[in-house]
Amino acid sequence: MDEKVRTAPSVRIGDLISPAEAMHLAIREGYRGVGYVSPNPLVGCVIVDREHRLLASGYHARIGGDHAEVDALKKLTDSKSLLVLMSM
Repeated sequence: MDEKVRTAPSVRIGDLISPAEAMHLAIREGYRGVGYVSPNPLVGCVIVDREHRLLASGYHARIGGDHAEVDALKKLTDSKSLLVLMSM
């Protein structure tokens, strides 16, 4: 693959992102839960629209807290035509 994947810090809400960039961001979001969610798995979530514009991201921050999907949905301001990508 010759596709250049931008790293999470360079991706912002509203940016058009590729599926690979969305997955990379979901994985990075999931890692934010290291040390706080064990024995549960690390989970990140990225929400994009039909054009693959980044709408929100989230992660499972602590045991008993919101799951990654709920965290991302709470940050969502535009709910039109969603595609949700998760990592585990």
